[in-house]
Amino acid sequence: MEKSTDMKSLMKMFLDDSLTYLLTSQQFGSQYMQRPGMAKLLSKASDKNWEKGLDLLKKMLQRGGTIDKIFPTGFSLSGTGYLSVGDDCFPPADVGQSYIKTFKGLLKSSLDLFTQMNSIHINAVSVLNSVDAEIAHYLDEKLEDEAKNIREMKGHIITLGKMASYGVAVDIFDSNL
Repeated sequence: MEKSTDMKSLMKMFLDDSLTYLLTSQQFGSQYMQRPGMAKLLSKASDKNWEKGLDLLKKMLQRGGTIDKIFPTGFSLSGTGYLSVGDDCFPPADVGQSYIKTFKGLLKSSLDLFTQMNSIHINAVSVLNSVDAEIAHYLDEKLEDEAKNIREMKGHIITLGKMASYGVAVDIFDSNL
């Protein structure tokens, strides 16, 4: 796989996740859920991923890419909220489980991003692909940040698993996010 294609798919992953987090943030912040802590956490994650996606685009442009080369057939983004909207689902009957579902979605996204970045990093340091130290160094910090996100999401899932059935505990958890 060509390096620019890898970087382009990584950029798309960041931007798609950003939209998903933004939509989910709006769901948690709505009058139906009224969970400002979770809404704020997701909004920050959305902003962070949007910046990372744009930063990757800047990096590709710095390395000689052009919009025509990077996006020869166009570019589209997608994002859907983690919470289902419907008469029987929204607002969810079990808020604790909706938190866990959302954190599991965040964890899966972080793991996918980590895997993609690690794959690009491995290709960048591969002797067969003529070592690209600049990209390897660029991805080092991003890999560390994603590993931190993965640990944080796993911690939240474990904590919520112990207290999800207690409504007051979930309220306290939300206020501490």
